[in-house]
Amino acid sequence: MKARGFILILMIAGLSVLGWRDHRKLAGLREERDQLGARAQELGIPAGASHATKRPRPDPVSTSRHAARDFIRQHKQREEILQAGGNPEASAETSARAFDWMATLNAAQIRVVIGEILDDPDLDDLSRRRLVGRAVGFLSKNDPAGALALFNEFSRHLKDTGIGRETASDSLGALAEENPHAAIAWVRKHADEYPEIINRAHFALIRNTTHQDPALAFEIIREFAPQRNSGDAEASILSAARPEMRTTAFAAFLDHLATISDDERWRIEQRAWAGLARGIVGDGFEAGTGWLATANPDPDALSHILDRFGLALSNSRKDHETGQWVEWVAETLPAAESEKHILDMVRVWTISNHEAAGNWLVAAPEGPVRNLAIRGFAQTVFPHDPETTMLWIDTLPPGHDRTQTLNTIHHNWPKDDLEGAAAFAMEHGIE
Repeated sequence: MKARGFILILMIAGLSVLGWRDHRKLAGLREERDQLGARAQELGIPAGASHATKRPRPDPVSTSRHAARDFIRQHKQREEILQAGGNPEASAETSARAFDWMATLNAAQIRVVIGEILDDPDLDDLSRRRLVGRAVGFLSKNDPAGALALFNEFSRHLKDTGIGRETASDSLGALAEENPHAAIAWVRKHADEYPEIINRAHFALIRNTTHQDPALAFEIIREFAPQRNSGDAEASILSAARPEMRTTAFAAFLDHLATISDDERWRIEQRAWAGLARGIVGDGFEAGTGWLATANPDPDALSHILDRFGLALSNSRKDHETGQWVEWVAETLPAAESEKHILDMVRVWTISNHEAAGNWLVAAPEGPVRNLAIRGFAQTVFPHDPETTMLWIDTLPPGHDRTQTLNTIHHNWPKDDLEGAAAFAMEHGIE
């Protein structure tokens, strides 16, 4: 056989093998296609053409209707389980799927969902109102303006329900954070229509407006505050104002005070100064002292603020900074003015965390500030641990601080122990 003929035979044989392999592969692909087609029929998915086609975009209305049916189905399943005396958590997986789907819808799609809810013949009126409220609630954080628009559109189903009022007030608070002027415009437009909802959202509206426009927040108080103003709203503004906005908030507060009648001003001031103290303490020692140096409140205002520092420090996570504040007050104010503030801060600190206060005293350098702090500590601890207290008092040099500490302890001696009080007075030369 010639070489050329032999090579030709080998090529034909090779092509035959490749063709056989391709045939087997094609047969396998056809079998896999047939299996996928059968599976698609089981799932109700219509079979398409064998060649690739451009996938159509999902129809928003169709998506909304499917979401609504899932949402309604979840509610019915939960109600059935409850009526049977079962645990509604058994439907948690269904609930999660329905809620995840609803959370992807925009305001226009939620409107379609509401239409499906209202058209469902199997739902009672209470279920419809609850589901409408929950549906609108999915927009309250991400699209509060859209949620409020839907609330107003479907108010006949929502305004008299707890979930409807909650959804509207939450949306109003969220809108104030995003666009305070839009929130105020909504309130002004619907003040007579939804007074209960606006009253419910009052503090969230004020607090969230504060983050962008503290002066507007005080304007809200003047326009929509209850007849008897407690001062809590003013306190919330001064407490919630971010450090960079606190000076603006403080100036707006002083302007606001000028608009308040004398019989209300004292009560409002007490709460407001406490709120400002909480805000300053919450910023931390460095930022707080920096703000006070920049704002430079007049002596009366500073005294009002520092009067609330003890409690503000005790209620915060910054009470470990009390010692720094004590030293700052001693350095900043004249001795006659600083004494009462230092005593108060140390007393409250001792009540809330006597161990931390005692450790700070041990490490504090000797001098007038430490002596004054020992007074506050000893006067507070004596009723609970007289022996330890006397050890602290013995560290005080003879003079004003020692005498005042002993006199205060004697003055506060239990009224039903006259004999003990007399013995203490005789021991320490108290007349």
